[in-house]
Amino acid sequence: MNYGAIQKGKPYDNGSFTVAQVSYLGQIKEVPHVTPYGFFSMPPVGSAWVVIPLRGNDNDMVGFGNDYKNRPTDLKEGDVCLFSTVSKAKLVLRATGDFELIGTKDGFITVPENLTIRAKNANIIATEMITMTAPNLVINANTVINGSLTVIGTIIGNIIQSLGALFWDIDQSVDAHTHNSGTVGPPDNQ
Repeated sequence: MNYGAIQKGKPYDNGSFTVAQVSYLGQIKEVPHVTPYGFFSMPPVGSAWVVIPLRGNDNDMVGFGNDYKNRPTDLKEGDVCLFSTVSKAKLVLRATGDFELIGTKDGFITVPENLTIRAKNANIIATEMITMTAPNLVINANTVINGSLTVIGTIIGNIIQSLGALFWDIDQSVDAHTHNSGTVGPPDNQ
């Protein structure tokens, strides 16, 4: 498909628009990049452009460009995708109601107030580690831990009975504590 214009230079922001150097009808022109409300981008060099002369004047043009040759090709009818042809990161809103957020490096969600994630079931899968950093962490649920639990700091709790064993009210550091046998550290084997 011949779009009639190819981006030749890196885009820049002129304070009002994203502007790029576009080759059109044998000339290089500075063309403002116009997009629908809420969508902004800096098309990469080599993007195909559709240019529109305003009031029929080739010296007063706007246009929009996209890197169609590197577009996502896995979209189905009704899907909507925000996609970076440079990093390949994308957000896909599927026609089925599903969505996919796919990054290719690090990702961040920054919310200045509260963030709520609501789902029937939620899974977080990490191949190495999950770290949570907060002054306080509240878990309002019955909790199952499949694996070891390491505590650095103080455990505060009440009397708990589990699997026939009775655990007493805890309000001490687990870093260095003495057992009935006089040893320091992990529980005595009795």
